[in-house]
Amino acid sequence: MASLPLEKQTGRAGLVLAGALLVLCSGCGLLEELRGSSEEEEQGPPGFIGSPCLTDADCDYEDGLCLRERDGYPGGLCSQPCERLCPDLDGHPITFCIESTPDESPMCHSRCDFGLFPGTGCRPGYRCRLTPRSSEPEVQYGTCLVDDGLPDRYSDCLEELIALEASFDLTSYAPRHPEGHPELTCSIEDPVALHSPIRAVDFCGVGGSCSPMLMSCQMALAMVDLADIADELGLVAVEHWGTVNCRTIAGTDRLSQHALGMAIDLTRFFDLDDTVYSVEDHWEADTDQPRTPQGRLLHDLVHELHDRWVFNVILTPDYNAAHRDHFHLDLTEGEHFLKTMLDGE
Repeated sequence: MASLPLEKQTGRAGLVLAGALLVLCSGCGLLEELRGSSEEEEQGPPGFIGSPCLTDADCDYEDGLCLRERDGYPGGLCSQPCERLCPDLDGHPITFCIESTPDESPMCHSRCDFGLFPGTGCRPGYRCRLTPRSSEPEVQYGTCLVDDGLPDRYSDCLEELIALEASFDLTSYAPRHPEGHPELTCSIEDPVALHSPIRAVDFCGVGGSCSPMLMSCQMALAMVDLADIADELGLVAVEHWGTVNCRTIAGTDRLSQHALGMAIDLTRFFDLDDTVYSVEDHWEADTDQPRTPQGRLLHDLVHELHDRWVFNVILTPDYNAAHRDHFHLDLTEGEHFLKTMLDGE
């Protein structure tokens, strides 16, 4: 993670003093040292796939090699040959196996990381482009490629998500049909894989896997708001049952919002003291005045989400027996309800 800007580390007075020192000592190496530190932060963490390099020795990991600037890679690019998958390393962007220039051989590149490189997702000299995996064109992720000089082509939603400095992958989702319904098509507009943690809150599946969550960009914006509210309530982790599922609403011929990447099911919540707030165990049915601390927090959470209109539909155990153990949150267009007894998911 990049260090805080100098002004936040030292205060404005410290920044003024540092500026004066640079003027008085421009030849003593301090200016060069600070410039080098700033440039290193812009280039991201060193020594792994996607990092800058001059020689293979700068890529000090198994099978590491340097794709050099003379071959068209600005600042050099640490890589390695690949067949389908590439290794990952904590503190570095996730990697991806693509057909790399100049000879289109399969090589490892870094995927775009908007948390590490705010605004661009990539080191200077590289641009985030949706790219297929080598030999698997249906699998695509935003990948850092040599800057092609073309402007970024992001939707307004993606621009907003980038501005929020959320950590996510650009990805793709091939349209498909729910079982038994060839007339219906599951598709996701502006699909992204949103990383945990969001803000200061972990989002993990049952079993503890905190892998990126596939969803629409619009859903990702709502998830950032959800994380902010969870943080305000003192929560540090949320357990979920997943987001995308190409299916119909039970008992109907209508697509579920899960089929559009516009929904999530939440089961349990955790605070800093490891107190568990379970929807199944602690929700207090049909009351606006829960008696237990766990019941009050769960009540406050869904009402904050409703009152701030983070989600359009919020289904709780009060809705029906199928939701006795989770909250269903979605972005059904034109709706805004909580605990309604209408037929639905």
